[in-house]
Amino acid sequence: MFLQSKQTHTTYVCSIRYFYLENERGRREQSRLIRLLLLVQCLSIDRYNRLTI
Repeated sequence: MFLQSKQTHTTYVCSIRYFYLENERGRREQSRLIRLLLLVQCLSIDRYNRLTI
């Protein structure tokens, strides 16, 4: 149960970052690159969380 909530939290934080970036950046290409980097970062955080539990 704890695993589930921690995983959901990670996803939630990442999607908030996505949303914020989408609003902040008017330039498409730059924000797309940054979003891609954030996605990789979020996935690695998520994997790390699963390993530490």
